[in-house]
Amino acid sequence: MTQLIKGTMVLSCLAMMACNNGDTDTDTDDVVECNIKQVDVFPAPDEARAYYRTSVEANFKPEKDDNATIAVADSSGTAVAGTSSWRNNSLVFAPDAPLAPSTEYSTTLDYTCGNGETKQIVANWTTSEVGAATDATALVGKSYVLDLANARFVEPEGIGALLSQYLTVDVLVGIESTDAGEIKMIGAIAEDGSEPPAQATCDPTIDFPVADFSESPFFAVSGDSFEISVDEFTVTLEDFALSGSFSPAGDYIDGVNLQGSIDTRPLVPLMGDETSGDDAICVLAGSLGINCIPCSDGTGDFCLSLVADSISAPEGEGPLTKIEDPCALEACSEEPECQEE
Repeated sequence: MTQLIKGTMVLSCLAMMACNNGDTDTDTDDVVECNIKQVDVFPAPDEARAYYRTSVEANFKPEKDDNATIAVADSSGTAVAGTSSWRNNSLVFAPDAPLAPSTEYSTTLDYTCGNGETKQIVANWTTSEVGAATDATALVGKSYVLDLANARFVEPEGIGALLSQYLTVDVLVGIESTDAGEIKMIGAIAEDGSEPPAQATCDPTIDFPVADFSESPFFAVSGDSFEISVDEFTVTLEDFALSGSFSPAGDYIDGVNLQGSIDTRPLVPLMGDETSGDDAICVLAGSLGINCIPCSDGTGDFCLSLVADSISAPEGEGPLTKIEDPCALEACSEEPECQEE
C-alpha cells in the first residue's frame, strides 16, 4: 500500500507536468486538436471470451463527450435492448437481459470532439460458453480460487489497478449444496505462498449467506462483511455483494463481481507517517477526485467504495473444510492468536 500511495502521487505529479511542460511555442496554426485523447471500450475489440452478463463501456480520457452514444448489436445487426448511463468518465450500456453465450456482438460508439470533429469506434467481440446450462448437483464439493489480483477494478477509479498489486492472499470458495434455486457456499483464505492455493487450516472459514441460484448458472450473494488481505494488513469489505456464473462443465466461475466498501483507517500506517490522522488516505484520495463515503459503523467518512469485476475463478484442489474455531484444533493451538486467549 505504501507503493500504492506513492504511485498515485507520482501519477498526479506526471499529470501536472504534462499540463505544464514549459513549452512556450505560441504558433498554433489555428489547429484545434480533439480534446478527447483516448477512448477505451469494454469488452475490447476481438475479445473472444466476454461474459454473457457484461455491461458494455467506453471510458474517455481525459474528458468525455456528454452527448456520446453507445449501441450494441448481434451479428445479424439486431439491436440489443438496454439503457445507457454515465459513471464518471465512462459511458455504460447495460443490456436489459443477459446476452447469449458463444455469440458474436458489436459495439458502436459515436462521439464528438470539442472542435466539432465527429468520431466513431466499432468493436466486434464474442461471448464465452458461460451462460449455457450447468449441472448444479455436480458442483457440490468443488472449490474455486478467486483471482482478485487480475480483477478489473471499476472503483476506486484511477487507483484500483494499483490496489490489485496488494491483494496478496487468494480467497477460496467452496460449494456445500445446491437446492431449490439456492446455493450454499463457504469461503476460506489460502495458505500464504501455497501453489496451487490450499486452504489455510488455522483460519476460520467464512460462512456466506445462502445465495440466490434461481437464474442458474448465475449466483448472487450479499452479506455484512468479508475480509481480504491488502499487503500485510487485513481489511474488511463491508456490505459486500458477490456474484458470478459457473461454466457448463462446472470447472470454473466467470464474470465474478465483488463490491462493498473498505474502511481505510487500518491502512493509514502503511503511509509511513505515524502522525497521520485517520483521514489521511481519504485526504489523499480526495486530491485525486475520489471521495470517501460514510462507514457502516457511523463513525465518519473513512470508507472507499470498491467494485471489482471480470474476476476469474478456476477450480481448486478439492472441497473446503469448515472451520469454526481454529484454536480448538491441536495443530493450531500454538498459533499466536490462540495463545492470547
